[in-house]
Amino acid sequence: MENMDIRRQPDGCYLVVEEVPDFDTQEEFSFRMLTENRIEGLLEPKLQIFNGERSLYYEITGMQSLENYASVHSLSAEDLRSLFGRLLWLTRQLPDYFLDVMNLVLSPKHIYLSEEGFFFCYGLGERKEERRREAFAGELIGLIDHEDEMAVVYAYQFYQLMQSGGELSDVLQKVVGSRDQAPEEETDRQRSEPGQEVCMETGEEKTGEKKQQRQKKRDLPGTLLFFLVFLVGVALLAVREEIPGLVFTFSGAGGIFFTFFAGKG
Repeated sequence: MENMDIRRQPDGCYLVVEEVPDFDTQEEFSFRMLTENRIEGLLEPKLQIFNGERSLYYEITGMQSLENYASVHSLSAEDLRSLFGRLLWLTRQLPDYFLDVMNLVLSPKHIYLSEEGFFFCYGLGERKEERRREAFAGELIGLIDHEDEMAVVYAYQFYQLMQSGGELSDVLQKVVGSRDQAPEEETDRQRSEPGQEVCMETGEEKTGEKKQQRQKKRDLPGTLLFFLVFLVGVALLAVREEIPGLVFTFSGAGGIFFTFFAGKG
């Protein structure tokens, strides 16, 4: 699927496959399965026809390609475990939808990342991607952090097993082990960061907002402790000086502060 292009439109950003031929019966069935089911880890295709030309649109708003991500942060062992884990999970899920694992597009340019993890394209109207698999394994070696010992082990093991002609699911099983469930949400390192190319700015903006919220939550305990110490000190002074009204006033203030900070937490 080399005839792919990125298009930014008012409603979002899309990976577009142009000049898509008419689907045969199997491809039509696969297209319906992809559009009528939400399959975690797959980009959902939308078919558009303009002046008789058929195009597939995959929404990638707020995402970035694996290639762009690795150009800023070389892939770590953790990155590879997450990538291989998601791919292994897909190889086990797709047959349940009568979808062929061989149609997954394995290319750093066409694998995308978001806060939810890795996403893959399912090729339609194309020949199966056998040739791309070995090339993909070789491309990953060029994207890893070669100072990360386990990243080197994972990448070269994956490459060697793919060169030997093994089934993708078997190869992934040997590299990362059994992962029957969908991979968990990606780490902060895999999310959008300054300097990375993100399709639209939503990914980076949302990440910044979350960091600010986490910082505010970390600041609350210290502020609460300060007010508690202050109120206790004033109350003790009031008792010692025998000022009942002052005790009542600050007791009520303490209740207000407790209610306020409990709501913030």
